[in-house]
Amino acid sequence: MLVGLRPKLHRYAARMAGSAIEGEDIVQEAVVKALAAHDGGARVERPEQWLFRIAHNAAQDHLRRRQRERSRMSEADMTAIADLSASAETRLATAMSLGRFMRLTPLIASRRPIFSSPLASGHDGSGPRLLLRNRSSAGKCP
Repeated sequence: MLVGLRPKLHRYAARMAGSAIEGEDIVQEAVVKALAAHDGGARVERPEQWLFRIAHNAAQDHLRRRQRERSRMSEADMTAIADLSASAETRLATAMSLGRFMRLTPLIASRRPIFSSPLASGHDGSGPRLLLRNRSSAGKCP
């Protein structure tokens, strides 16, 4: 009976866990728990529902365990991050750099890059040139 239910149990566990590999781990854990309970003399009236309940509980245990591991890892990651904004000089330099960048952004946006080939422009042939033109002179040659 267990052999016939294994694919159904695996599909159920994989859907709960979100992964076929983790679903297989859950099914193996559920089968071990079911065999241990059955060897202990447990009387089972509806074996299919009983196995699915064991698989469901094993999947919930697995998800809780995974969540605990992720929260432990994220806490460790957060404590390892250095606080670079601790000094006043760093905050001031960052604010000044951001201000300069924000003033340059409209100037950069008002120009568009144009690549010209050496053959079309007649320059010395050292390679393509990057020209910046104002958007207002879009149809004119440099």
